[in-house]
Amino acid sequence: MLTADSPADGNLSTPNRLSPEVVATAKVVWSDQATAKKIASNALEIITNANKRENAFFSGKSSRGLIGGLFYILGFRYDAEKKQKELAEKLGTTDVTIRAAYRKWLEEFPDLFTDVSDKITNNNNHNHFPPFNQL
Repeated sequence: MLTADSPADGNLSTPNRLSPEVVATAKVVWSDQATAKKIASNALEIITNANKRENAFFSGKSSRGLIGGLFYILGFRYDAEKKQKELAEKLGTTDVTIRAAYRKWLEEFPDLFTDVSDKITNNNNHNHFPPFNQL
């Protein structure tokens, strides 16, 4: 669940504000705290990298969606996959928001996720969702 320090409208002003939110949310999503810590750390690295490359990526976007989409992807990286609906429930958003956000991450920064894009595509084909690159 998002922290009380989150902006009231759920939008990001700067990725730096996400740090406590990412860490706290990862601990809620993954009961294994070692996994939560690894995913939170990697998420913060990716957010920092993405912000340096494309600052507008974060403008006006919901932190719930961005974090949820990134967590969905990183779950595959760390063999700790979560269903979109489960992430949505824990983050207080919808699975449609999670799906749109992870696709946006993959479209905007494919080089950051080369190690997991095939896993995600295969998972989505299995679940009858179109792959992110066929939208």
